[in-house]
Amino acid sequence: MSLGGLVFKVQHLRQANEERCSNPSIRREWRTLSNPEKLAYIDAVKCLHQSPSRLRQNASSLDDFPWTHQHVGYVAHDSASFFSWHRYFVQIFEDTLRSACAYEGSLPYWDWTLDWQDPFSSPVFDTMTGFGGDGDRQQPSATGVGYCLTEGPLAGSTSRYWDMKEQLHCLARNLSAPSEANWRRNRPDLIERMLDHKDYFDFLLLVEHGPHNTVPNAIGGDFARFVAPAEPLFFLHHGQLDRMWWIWQQKSAKNRQAYSGPASSRSNATASLTDVLPLRGLARDPLVEEIIDTEKGLLCYKYDRTTFGSL
Repeated sequence: MSLGGLVFKVQHLRQANEERCSNPSIRREWRTLSNPEKLAYIDAVKCLHQSPSRLRQNASSLDDFPWTHQHVGYVAHDSASFFSWHRYFVQIFEDTLRSACAYEGSLPYWDWTLDWQDPFSSPVFDTMTGFGGDGDRQQPSATGVGYCLTEGPLAGSTSRYWDMKEQLHCLARNLSAPSEANWRRNRPDLIERMLDHKDYFDFLLLVEHGPHNTVPNAIGGDFARFVAPAEPLFFLHHGQLDRMWWIWQQKSAKNRQAYSGPASSRSNATASLTDVLPLRGLARDPLVEEIIDTEKGLLCYKYDRTTFGSL
């Protein structure tokens, strides 16, 4: 592409990004969905197991997400792109539920601040209208990490990738005994305190090394590895993390476009809104400025509430 063509493309993208969408979808907390809405979402996730991969042979659409996260998601940790890369990654998942499985709802999120005292009693672990509970400790997974999920709508689910190789295995969990010390990072008052931080990158690191890590480490199995998107709760968890960023962005005009820190993991480059977010073929690689606002550019959604710990 010529320099003139590139300039025109960037100008066109920026003009599109200035236009707000007129009818944003509303992302809601899991327990506010009706039972039919919950089951419709779960059925769509199960459908992705039957939908062919866009990236690899003999794989499913659902497999595309752990594969992508494993191969390029590392750039989006301990860097400015943690929020932005995952924001669009989750959006692609929602888009795929709609295009491949005719899902008509919005992506739900899990507000774990409602469950910090007894997390595994959360409705997301319900065996009828949730994602099931612990793995069967009599059936260790083929990876040796966690136990096969044998109860609930996702019983018998499999994932094709483990670390950087192909290794078909059951969806595994290993729910650890929660304690206040482990889950206190998810207390609503502490989350609200994080949101008071003024600096974007400081706020990001508090979230990434706090609640972002607490939840997958407690659930274990696939979720505690870089193939974490094999666990469908990954997307509800990251919906909540994206919601935290969205709420932080609403706090001031400065926050809405704030973006600082290293551009990517292990990079010395300073982050910019014109940075490219790599997706390895899962979708077009967007610029950060195309997804910095959830109601502009490539996105058109918002969240149902701005507080934590209550419905």
